[in-house]
Amino acid sequence: MGTIDPLIVDTYAGDGYGGPDIQKLVLAGPPWHGLILKATEGTSYPAHRTEDREWFLDNWMRARVYAGKRYGVDWFRGAYHYLRIDEDPIAQAKWFLATVDEAGGWSSGDLWPMVDVEGANNPASPGAAAIVACVSKFAVYVTAQVGTTPMLYGNVYLAENGVTDHMGCGTLIIARYAATLPAEIYERIGWQLTNTSPTVFGWQLDGDGDEYVPGYPALTPMGKCDYTAAIVAGGGDGALAWIRANLAIAAPPAAPAEEPRAPLPTARLVK
Repeated sequence: MGTIDPLIVDTYAGDGYGGPDIQKLVLAGPPWHGLILKATEGTSYPAHRTEDREWFLDNWMRARVYAGKRYGVDWFRGAYHYLRIDEDPIAQAKWFLATVDEAGGWSSGDLWPMVDVEGANNPASPGAAAIVACVSKFAVYVTAQVGTTPMLYGNVYLAENGVTDHMGCGTLIIARYAATLPAEIYERIGWQLTNTSPTVFGWQLDGDGDEYVPGYPALTPMGKCDYTAAIVAGGGDGALAWIRANLAIAAPPAAPAEEPRAPLPTARLVK
């Protein structure tokens, strides 16, 4: 299997050695089409006046400036919040949005806000009801403020706790480090790959681990990182068109409402 285009890099503070070198990633061209940055976690990360906070504030801006004419055409910027199930979801949503606002806010070339729901730093078995309640409140608040539903990122933790609800999220990115995406992986947590909303946006692969995924770069153009993964958003021009049609909006609407969305190309989502 050859390299899938597009790839969107996922990174966080401390992920690389003084990086990321966003300009190098942009100049590399296809299959590299964007960057998703970790903005916040819970209600206290990153703390004020810390290197982690400055990392996001600086790189959120750079991810747009360095993109130049590619921005919003075939280069996209995104931000995510790592949800703590045992903390106030509204306070977390406010913290996430305030951090992005401080960095310059959302723009029409941005991916939807993302909420990451995994087991690390969370109770092992809070149960479906607790997870659904927390994520749903977070998603409803973000939707009202930004004007679009968040993307949900997760997999095993949701399955282990019996979560099958979409929890107010409009699309799914699967935390799965493999070259294919069997249908049972997303169907077990209540998602279908169909031509109607919601749908599966893609899945994540480890391009810099002990076991490389065949056909994928072992490293991003940014260089050696402790941990760098890529999100596969379908494949080819159809996937880029889907992303362009489903970007976060620049300002809150008067009455937030979910617009009809074009389907994600399915050729690369292996059942």
